[in-house]
Amino acid sequence: MLKARLDDFFKKLFLNNDKLLQLEKKYCSPLNVLFPNNFCKNIDRFKSVLDKYDLRYEIFYAHKSNKSKVFLKNAYKYWIWIDVASIHELNNAIDVWFSNSKIEATWPKSRIFLEKLLIENVLINIDSFSELDEILSIKKEKNIIEKTCIIIRISWFTNSKISRFWIELSKTKLLLEFVVNNRDNFNLEWFSFHIDSVSSIEKASALEEIFLLQNDFSRAWFFTRKINIGWWFRLSYIEDSGAWEKYYELLKKELVDENLLMTWKKSSYWFNIVNDKVIWESNIYLPYSKNTSELFLEEILNYELKNFWNIKICEYLKDNLIKLQIEPWRSLHDLTWFTLSKVIWVKEMSWENLIILDINSFSIWSREQELFVDPIIISKDKKVTTNSWVFFTWNLCLESDFVYRHKSFLWIIPQVWDLVIFPNTSWYFMDFYENTAILQEVAKKIVIDENYNTILEDNYI
Repeated sequence: MLKARLDDFFKKLFLNNDKLLQLEKKYCSPLNVLFPNNFCKNIDRFKSVLDKYDLRYEIFYAHKSNKSKVFLKNAYKYWIWIDVASIHELNNAIDVWFSNSKIEATWPKSRIFLEKLLIENVLINIDSFSELDEILSIKKEKNIIEKTCIIIRISWFTNSKISRFWIELSKTKLLLEFVVNNRDNFNLEWFSFHIDSVSSIEKASALEEIFLLQNDFSRAWFFTRKINIGWWFRLSYIEDSGAWEKYYELLKKELVDENLLMTWKKSSYWFNIVNDKVIWESNIYLPYSKNTSELFLEEILNYELKNFWNIKICEYLKDNLIKLQIEPWRSLHDLTWFTLSKVIWVKEMSWENLIILDINSFSIWSREQELFVDPIIISKDKKVTTNSWVFFTWNLCLESDFVYRHKSFLWIIPQVWDLVIFPNTSWYFMDFYENTAILQEVAKKIVIDENYNTILEDNYI
């Protein structure tokens, strides 16, 4: 029902059952399969938009989205920047020869991490006033005299959600006072923001609020050099919007129909009923978008700034010589990965069909967002077509060990030793939470190049 959106490269690969079965036989289930060629194509798509508007820009790859060095190497080859969130991510970036001028550090940081960032002289994206105080303390202790480049992330805009991260917009006067008093220690490169929203208008209006800060800061001789508009560029995981609309209606109907079971044990944490209306919860990522990520970026760039004589954002950036930073996140990972698992049991219970896989939920899971896309079945033998709803479960001894808590609709019911493929898992789903629960090995990583050759991740150059 929720058919995965695939490109020609994937479609051709999935038609070759023997190759995929041999892959699993050689490397064993579970298996993560990478496609760095598509990663490079995704970079080019964003570059083409930014070049079209003749903008100065930096594209950042967020290492935190997965642990593989393969994408780091491609980011380096394609001359984009790297965003790191831990000392180990920083070490990985240095290992693949990223210079300090092409690294940015974000999210809350430990003292050890900050020390390393200061020694390497990396751009630091500031999360709090405490972080600024800690940097001053370290610089004094280590006698670091060169200025530290910082960009300050702002949150709590007029039309956006509250976040536990970053510094509130209302505190910018205190920020200005701080950087003025510590001018010898910091090189302020301006502001950034991340909004958990798929609304281009919401992002654009937040950007306008940041531009309004320019007068106060320029009077203190802090001029706008860079602006980071963060992530949440839309991406479609499924082919058909109509299929999602039908599925969504079934999910809502489950709340009021006791005989309809669309989620395991009616796990309706995605919805609430308020005043007899079903209210959408934020941990569903809309699996279909009419706009591509590039069009979403163009919508932001063409937004007219109401407080600046209706100048478009792209024109404002050019006129003021501001370098635009973007972190496309999941959009850079579009069609760059799938996770493969072998079926170990098929359980036909009196009320549900359970497909038990040779993998556990920590190998492909995101606790904040459930992905609504049906997996792909690779069968050893031809199967009789059918139509059934199933749950996919894992091999841990936990009642909560489900890949999805919602049902998947299948035309073919897999059998023992068949393969199940979960597409587009590289962004946060593939290895963010992986561990060796009950001493099971984590999934190996295999690279498939544009000629369908397979390479172990460690051997990828």
